[in-house]
Amino acid sequence: MEWDEAARTLPLSLHDQDLEVTIAQVWPFNLHEVKMETTVEYRWDGVTEHTHCIKGPYDPDAIFPLVQYLPKSILSSGGISRLTIRVSAPLIGPTDSFPTLVNVDKTPPNGGNPGPQLQIDEEARDELTDDYLVRHGGLPVELARWFDMRTGDACHFFYAVLPNVVPAGTLFITREHVLGAPILYVIPEAHVRASGRGARFASCRLEDRAGNVGQFSDPITLNASPVVLPDLPRPFIESAELDGLITLDDVRQWLAVTIPRIGEAEAGDEIHPFWNTHALEVKPIGEVQTWPIPVSVPWSIVAAGGFSTRYPLRVRYVYRRGTASKDSPDSFYEVDLRVAGPDPSGPDPINRKLALPIVKGRTGDNILTSADSPGPVPVEVLLFVNPTVGEHLELCWNSDDRIVGIYDVQPGDHAGKLITLWVSWAVASSIALAEVYYWTDNGLNRQRSPSASVRVRLDTLTGLKSPLLLNDSELGFIACGTRPAPYEGVYIGIPWHPVHFEPGDTVHLYWASYPTNDGSGKPFPGTEVFFEHELTRDDYDRGYAQIRILPFDLITAPGLVPGFGSAIVQYRLFKRTGDTGLSSRKLIYIDLKRPGGGTCLGPHNGSE
Repeated sequence: MEWDEAARTLPLSLHDQDLEVTIAQVWPFNLHEVKMETTVEYRWDGVTEHTHCIKGPYDPDAIFPLVQYLPKSILSSGGISRLTIRVSAPLIGPTDSFPTLVNVDKTPPNGGNPGPQLQIDEEARDELTDDYLVRHGGLPVELARWFDMRTGDACHFFYAVLPNVVPAGTLFITREHVLGAPILYVIPEAHVRASGRGARFASCRLEDRAGNVGQFSDPITLNASPVVLPDLPRPFIESAELDGLITLDDVRQWLAVTIPRIGEAEAGDEIHPFWNTHALEVKPIGEVQTWPIPVSVPWSIVAAGGFSTRYPLRVRYVYRRGTASKDSPDSFYEVDLRVAGPDPSGPDPINRKLALPIVKGRTGDNILTSADSPGPVPVEVLLFVNPTVGEHLELCWNSDDRIVGIYDVQPGDHAGKLITLWVSWAVASSIALAEVYYWTDNGLNRQRSPSASVRVRLDTLTGLKSPLLLNDSELGFIACGTRPAPYEGVYIGIPWHPVHFEPGDTVHLYWASYPTNDGSGKPFPGTEVFFEHELTRDDYDRGYAQIRILPFDLITAPGLVPGFGSAIVQYRLFKRTGDTGLSSRKLIYIDLKRPGGGTCLGPHNGSE
């Protein structure tokens, strides 16, 4: 009930149906636990219109709120009526409730007379110009007060080429209006412009809070001359027209808002496009304009909606001509940029925050040689952040078309988990320098890791001479009589090859120590090692590269077995160009026992 009414106003829509009356809770003195009948009378202006009986004992919580209906005949005549409730029972005397006043208002506002005529200033009456609309933001009007005005009354305004036809807005009467504030309204500028130029009619119609609608006011005739803007087609995003969804693929293919041809567009007009609340590049209409007009959407604006959820998109534009403007129809889409792994940093599919894959070659990471044959070759990947079941990664070897391994995220997986995928030797050895990377996929969006460059070196260089034992020995032994003595150092030479060797190339000398005298069987644990050496100009001048074998344990292990042991040595050349070659093997005998007893593990002191 409003502050300025003494009775509750019953809406007009309820006048032709039974009146619903609700008693929210049981009356204070009720004796509900006693076996007796309680009579409830519903009295309208002192006349009982309905009776309801409650048989005791009863549960008040089960009965109340109590809803009953009074016959609609009591609403046939208008005015304010008194509704009371009378409760009686054998042990309870008749008791009446406080009255509720109900206003059955059937009289239209202003006593059923037409609404007050709109009051419009002389300038607008003379001519409703474009300048006037811009200065006032539309057409200001004022209404004279009517005698029965109440809070909640509505003033419906109309403006069009015909009187009393096209609504132009509604003003609701507030307490301030009732207390004396002027009744002012501005018919929106956009509505006036859309109505066009020429003779136009403005009027109003009153509606009270009960829903009674009065007669139209006398219309005011105006001469309107606003700038009339053309009809505007809706903008669209071509890649999302079919499914209404924008994904990373759409962004990577140059995302744009397209403005179709606008009939009656004039040079100098401007198009102001919007992506939700973000303004895009303003497009002026040229003297010779090409249609449609694409407006690119920067990554910063696309990404502003985030990557954690799918969000709604409203695309629109404002068309401006001088001071006049008009909104286009809206187009609605959804944007989903969620990915498996870290959020993208830009439209580039390569996300630098994804871990690099590592191809684990036997001779080094991301290097494959004949030593890795026949495979398969392991590739290690650290699992991306926030892995979710349903996501997966695809390992690619030098091309998106060559998927060599797939990993599906499993329950319990976590970021940083080490994933090993295996690649066949046929694939791994097929390209001399391959780019290896992986895509993550959540079923909607994909992104790519940086690539690891994997070099395949398959020993295409031939004719490499076998290594040399540089310690002086007539028998080709590492023995107590060699010079220098074994404990002073064992040296292997790599003969310089005049065609294949160049300073800056690298050689790996491979060494393995055996308990047998012919390099057969299994080597001693921990003795399969290699020594890396970069070829120098001194090596060229000397005719060979010199490499010392350390630690001495590599020599003592085979040198102290019964009889004598051995070692197998060979080397691999790694050209700076990527080519490789493997030398033939050399068998070296090792015996560190003196003929008369003792060993030569150190300087001879005569006691050994």
